[in-house]
Amino acid sequence: GSFKSVPGSGSCTACPAGMYAVPGAVECSACPPFSTSPPESVEVTNCSCNAGFSGPDGGVCVPCVAGAFKDTPGSVSCAGCLSGSFSNEASAVVCETCPAGSYSGPDASACTDCPSGSTSEPGSAVCECNAGYSGPTSEQCRECKAGEYKAAVGTAACAACPANSIGPAGSTGKHLCMCIAGFTGSSDGECVACSGSAGCNHALFGPCVASDARVLDVEGDGLGLAHAGASLEIRVVKRDLYGQRIVTDSSSVLQAEVASGAVELLGSPVNVMVEGAARFALSVKPSWVDVDAAHGTARLLDQPHIRFRGTDAQSDPAKDMTSQ
Repeated sequence: GSFKSVPGSGSCTACPAGMYAVPGAVECSACPPFSTSPPESVEVTNCSCNAGFSGPDGGVCVPCVAGAFKDTPGSVSCAGCLSGSFSNEASAVVCETCPAGSYSGPDASACTDCPSGSTSEPGSAVCECNAGYSGPTSEQCRECKAGEYKAAVGTAACAACPANSIGPAGSTGKHLCMCIAGFTGSSDGECVACSGSAGCNHALFGPCVASDARVLDVEGDGLGLAHAGASLEIRVVKRDLYGQRIVTDSSSVLQAEVASGAVELLGSPVNVMVEGAARFALSVKPSWVDVDAAHGTARLLDQPHIRFRGTDAQSDPAKDMTSQ
């Protein structure tokens, strides 16, 4: 473990760490690559492979492959990374934890992202279906259908919304199940029919609303000003005070009329609602002034505006309905 390089009565010098000297040596020898030794080592077998490398004492040290590690010096073999961890480089001294939303098996050199509709905690060996999704494995997670919900991560099945309620696909809780039109929620979570002539909003525990709180909402090209000669595809929807469509009405009669402007409506101005909506196909025949024959132009007398009127057949007594 020491040496003396010149003749005489001088003292021997101790070899530093990472070197060794046999008795009678005139110099220290370095340990093989990727190995080290304690100070004053006396033979090559005192050299042990560094962390991240494996091999016999005093022999050739080879790096741990990706997916394995060795965290201490010595001759022990490299160990494979456990499930939920990985090493992506050779000579690793520790395996890293897979982040949330990914997973790995044993001896992994990389983590794999969870399949669509599933997730995981950090350091996971498997993924589980998200809330709002269900399946026996993460490769088979399907979105809960409309009218179903699932509140927790895992393999549990989607649960059905209470009777007479529905929620959007992928619902993550019972609170997203809404009573259908004509029903309202009670304190025990059940939807019960509204009484008398009242309608209902779509909140699980929302109140029924009076039938005179109905409005006509115009959708499509008929919204706002109508352009002369244009073909208009218009849908008029019956809604309650909360803006929810009233789908139970298939009897109210609606009529289109010119609210302002010297024009004539062409098409079918009268239609019956079907499931709370009436469709109109109309066009506008305008009146003109200031015709310029030389240039082939004309100026509209004014801009027409169309509105829709009708009587709510579901109310008692009957109530008028008018679009804005």
